[in-house]
Amino acid sequence: MIGERLVIARKSAGLSLRDLEQEIGKAVTFQAIQKYEANEAMPSSSVLRGLARALGVTERYLLNPRQIDITGVQFRPGIDGSAKQLGSLKAQLLSAIEKYIDVEELVPGADINWVQPSGFPYPIVRMEDVELAAARLRAAWNLGSQPISDLPELLEERGIKVISLKLDPKVSAILCTVQRGNHPPMPLIAVNVDAQGEYQRFGLVCELAHLVLDFESIREAESVCERFARAFLMLHDVFISAIGKARKLLPMGELFRLKAMFGVAVVQIVHRCADLGIINTEEKRRLFTIFADKGWTKSPYREPFSNRCQRPSRFERLCLRAFAEDLVSESRVAELLGVSTRELGRYYDEMLGGPA
Repeated sequence: MIGERLVIARKSAGLSLRDLEQEIGKAVTFQAIQKYEANEAMPSSSVLRGLARALGVTERYLLNPRQIDITGVQFRPGIDGSAKQLGSLKAQLLSAIEKYIDVEELVPGADINWVQPSGFPYPIVRMEDVELAAARLRAAWNLGSQPISDLPELLEERGIKVISLKLDPKVSAILCTVQRGNHPPMPLIAVNVDAQGEYQRFGLVCELAHLVLDFESIREAESVCERFARAFLMLHDVFISAIGKARKLLPMGELFRLKAMFGVAVVQIVHRCADLGIINTEEKRRLFTIFADKGWTKSPYREPFSNRCQRPSRFERLCLRAFAEDLVSESRVAELLGVSTRELGRYYDEMLGGPA
């Protein structure tokens, strides 16, 4: 039955029942659509085609029997969001992960399960424990101590799905869990496609913190996650080596050089200096007064010299691999990627540097 998928697709498109009735040219009434969503009736083949076209999905998607759900979707503190907005976000997440699962099932050995590293979730009792947690996670994943260039790739190699999505400007990333039958729970992070690269990077690691830390013994989980993100992206010894153990002043030019080195916003670099006692409260206040005057401390957080966007590419690579190995038709891979078959050759060249 198509009920649940029809609801997901309609909410993802931001349409009400009456809106959808109009979009399909009143081929059926909104009351009939409501019955389809409740699995009390099935649309005819012509109505099904019209619904799929209006919702920007395929008939195959609407008829797919796979059972899948998203849990843990919630707006972070300080983000205003209605139940309708939350429902729309969940629908978009489900739609995206559905395609991801489709292509993983096509490519042999492509499914990677998330497994907690040994010693994690790491218990946080004091804020200072975050430093050790960040260092131990880097060690567990054999990351060394240097800055990490491609965070989506790092996370996806370890079983965390990453997708790009348009989110509230105040949100750079959001974490949820995909539940699929008897399969292990699948962490999914949506990164805001409109955020600057440094904020995408920071948001991804903040959401990672929700996965790998145990907050039971400490409050202010969001502050802990932000401290973890700073410690993970600017590892203690490397950061001290780059900036020194104690500073009276931090020139703006130096802050931007550090931003280029670590891929982190200057606002977070100053927070990191304060975390480690490198600067005093007066210098932090001076710098944040400058940042506030320039508008860097408020949404949409537009700092100069932005880092490159953190664009997850694994899903696209799997789609193109399935196409190259004749595991999927040209029309199907174009459908998965959301492009026309005419555009597929150019898309292939851009992603893989070779002819389709």
